Amino acid sequence: MTYSNISIVFLTSIIIYLIYKKKMIINPLFIFNLIWLVIISLESLHLFNLLESSNKSHMIILLGLFSFNFGYLFYVLLHNTSSKKLIKKCEYIPRYNILYILSFIVLLYYLIFAFNSLNLLIDGYTLLDVRIQAQNTDSLSFFDSKIINAITILIIIPSGLIIQVIGASEFWYKKKKTMFFIGLVIAILSSIGFGGRTDILNFFLYLVIGYFFTNNLRKLRKIKKSKLLIVSLVSITILTLFTFSRVGDNVIKNLYYYFSMEPIMLDIWVNKVDSLNLYGFGNASLNGFTFSFLYIFKNLFNTQFPSNFSNIYEIIRLTDSEWQFITLNSTRANAYVSIFWFFYLDGRMLGVFLGMMFYGSFIAVSYFKAKTSTNLKTIAVYSFLYQGLFYSFIRFPFSNLYYAIGYLGLVLLVFKKTNRRLV
Repeated sequence: MTYSNISIVFLTSIIIYLIYKKKMIINPLFIFNLIWLVIISLESLHLFNLLESSNKSHMIILLGLFSFNFGYLFYVLLHNTSSKKLIKKCEYIPRYNILYILSFIVLLYYLIFAFNSLNLLIDGYTLLDVRIQAQNTDSLSFFDSKIINAITILIIIPSGLIIQVIGASEFWYKKKKTMFFIGLVIAILSSIGFGGRTDILNFFLYLVIGYFFTNNLRKLRKIKKSKLLIVSLVSITILTLFTFSRVGDNVIKNLYYYFSMEPIMLDIWVNKVDSLNLYGFGNASLNGFTFSFLYIFKNLFNTQFPSNFSNIYEIIRLTDSEWQFITLNSTRANAYVSIFWFFYLDGRMLGVFLGMMFYGSFIAVSYFKAKTSTNLKTIAVYSFLYQGLFYSFIRFPFSNLYYAIGYLGLVLLVFKKTNRRLV
């Protein structure tokens, strides 16, 4: 039996068990295993001339899946043994004075790019053209000024992520909807400005997660399901329009590639890592944190990045900029190296085992905090982590600079404790 078949059996068993136990779709164990069951099953079909991947990539995936599940269930076991302890529940309120200032700056930033994109669309270009133009632009060099670039990288873009998740989380949790509309506008402007669909999909995910958590609260059980249905229909409509503008009539083929090419991309970039004999020792998976610190240090003291970090950063950058062949008829793709590649780059198979095990426990901690101490902060933080987990087929979320800074902002800066209930 190949590693691919073992993975399918392994994942199917877990999915059946979770469905039998009536676990919610927002359970991280459920969504993570479901995504990878779909990917491995679709990849095994080799439709549209999809290339075959090696057993090594499937072995890495299987080890990563096992480790994530083990880490998650290990925390659940510890959580259950200590469940009789008193759970301290706190309420949090966003620091609105800070968020409104950041919102103005972020809206202005995305308006500039959205306006430029609209001009291209009026001239007959598609969102795919906008996306290609955005990908060909150095993401760390938006403007000529180093100071403006630093503000954009370290503050504006991460703030946009924070505002979106707080706005969506507040939709079910609080009567006031100001942050919701600001977050929604930012998501739409970002998607138009850069030709992507990610922010709109993220906003929808945040809304769904917030609905399920807040609907369990006693005072919120009367929330009408029709609201969720309307939100879902509007989000799906917008995503459909953006998708057809991006890929035209090849929607089915492209969706198949999106959810089947990961083992092939993993194969390609694992071989590159092996040939270069590169070891990240944590710099790959935690690149978002490491880069932000070194970026500030480098610009303050006019120094160079450490050589090993530069090599790790460069190969991560190349996964997005270098296009690889994924089919027999020369279809090419970039990114989509999967979460497992970053841990492999850090420490090979041992890195995959330890990294995925820790990540599984880390996600479980946030999930159970949101369940047992439901408040706006725990919902927003878990929603943000869930979003990163959802995109595990693309990358490890904390390897991304904006995501890493956004997470720190959510946890450390934008909330404060209060005795006042928001419900």
